[in-house]
Amino acid sequence: MSPKKSRTDPDRREQLMAAALDLFSERGYDGTPVSEITGRVGVAQGTFYWHFPTKDHVLVGLIEDSLGSGAAAAAEIFATPVSGREKILRAVEYLQELLSKQRGLWNIVHSRVVESDVVAKAHEEAHEAIVAPFVMLMEEGTKDGSVRLGKPAEIVARLLVQAVDFAFTDEHTRDDPRVLETTKWLVDRALSDGN
Repeated sequence: MSPKKSRTDPDRREQLMAAALDLFSERGYDGTPVSEITGRVGVAQGTFYWHFPTKDHVLVGLIEDSLGSGAAAAAEIFATPVSGREKILRAVEYLQELLSKQRGLWNIVHSRVVESDVVAKAHEEAHEAIVAPFVMLMEEGTKDGSVRLGKPAEIVARLLVQAVDFAFTDEHTRDDPRVLETTKWLVDRALSDGN
């Protein structure tokens, strides 16, 4: 007989988050009661509430997981011996890929931002966590001469992150083949003092 899993089992938390994301994608956030999330995992509702005070906190956990996977990629990009500009281009490409793969999650998050202070705070923290490495890469590119910014690095980084976020999660632009080219053009202009 296998040992009984504790209520704090990290695997159980991951299972609940995966089930929640699947159900949110299938039925929508509002159309998914906690009972269906726990039913899919095969646990009691109390187990859900042991890990998450509310459904919104499941989204916060999913955001945190997304950022965790991005942190490893960022470290790899920072360690690559190329110019600051090339690192920025690689980081933008990675962010585009991540947002494309996790489009469902980020669309749900964006829909909840206006209704939930918990999700709004986590979303803002996620943007800050994404902007900060871009600022550092832009400063590195400025020092090595591969980047010429017409505005402060933080403003340019926020512009790029917002543009990529919108382009790769918005329902109307996500499948448009011109989006990637437009984003590349925007990035190039932003890193070249607008010229």
